[in-house]
Amino acid sequence: MDVGIQVIRMIASGIFDKLPGLKLISGHWGELVPLFLERLDDELTTYTDLQYPFSTYYRHNVYVTPSGILSAPQLQFMLAEMGADHLMYSIDYPYKQPETSGSFLDIADLTDEQRAQIAFGTATTLFKL
Repeated sequence: MDVGIQVIRMIASGIFDKLPGLKLISGHWGELVPLFLERLDDELTTYTDLQYPFSTYYRHNVYVTPSGILSAPQLQFMLAEMGADHLMYSIDYPYKQPETSGSFLDIADLTDEQRAQIAFGTATTLFKL
């Protein structure tokens, strides 16, 4: 959760207006921030000098990984909030080694395009691999 708070602080600081190409990667499905994007729009956007609503920066500049929290409902929520092009598959190895590490994306309710995007497409684009 502390990382999520720091991401909120970074966005509210206006850093992405100054550096629009800056990208962040947040683990653990975004450290709770995606659950509150609409609330953050309502509460923070009005009290800052941001050029866009808070959620615009989050959805554009932040990439999210599950970090080993392999939950189908959370995956579907993140797809709806962020889109597959801002999701990257990861595991917190060696700290987390879920039994479904190798099969989670295979059994998830995803299109082939979404599966490929999350498995490697986002990382390939973001890291210019």
